Amino acid sequence: AGAGGGRARAMAAHWEPGRDGGTAGRLVVRGRPLEAELFRSSPGGAAAVVLHPHPMLGGSMWDHVTSGVFRALCRSKLVSSVLAYNSRGVGASGGFPSLWGAREAGDLADVLKLVTEGLPDPPERVYVVGYSWGACIGAGALGSSPKLAGYVAISIAIGALPAFFLRAGRLAAGLQDAPGLPKLFLLGNRDNFTSVGALQRLVQSLGATAELQVLEADHFWIHKAPEVAHIVVNWVAAREATEEASGS
Repeated sequence: AGAGGGRARAMAAHWEPGRDGGTAGRLVVRGRPLEAELFRSSPGGAAAVVLHPHPMLGGSMWDHVTSGVFRALCRSKLVSSVLAYNSRGVGASGGFPSLWGAREAGDLADVLKLVTEGLPDPPERVYVVGYSWGACIGAGALGSSPKLAGYVAISIAIGALPAFFLRAGRLAAGLQDAPGLPKLFLLGNRDNFTSVGALQRLVQSLGATAELQVLEADHFWIHKAPEVAHIVVNWVAAREATEEASGS
């Protein structure tokens, strides 16, 4: 279903570089501008899309965890393209945030198609890395692209409060849409919104391709963002080594 959905989706997004020729620019998704940064080191290869926490709680692509992962992936050169963007209504992005994230998940589906099909010499596969609410948005779009190579959820917000106020469970249900996709879940043992036990049960339900790492931290990873970025880079490196060994 995911592959068919990805091919059926018309190209609804494009990239507009900034005037200085650097990484800053904007995505235009169905006519709506989204402030973004796109780093490209080479054609083809793999890409990563990094997603930020809930905008109504101050989330943006400049969050210390989100930006730390973005910079670490750029430095690693493991992936040829790294994209982070502000979702609807954040920073210079147009529109208004949706409370429950369905529109943002739709935007992400369009962005994934752009990254893997619309860029010059596009990447052959893409990783989705989301922090907090961004992990929920990523989960909600896992069935949209046939070129997904992996999914990383940092502090995915699936506890009682996010489930009640933000309907996070509706998006997290998308994790079941990609049963064979490699998935990494990172959680602090003192997370403010998701218990270790609840996430353990979710990860176990996803099968052998899902793994959970629990670290000494709360939801906000104060002074821990470099460690999180290091783990993400190492995990992507392992996946890329597997791709290379298989000749993909």
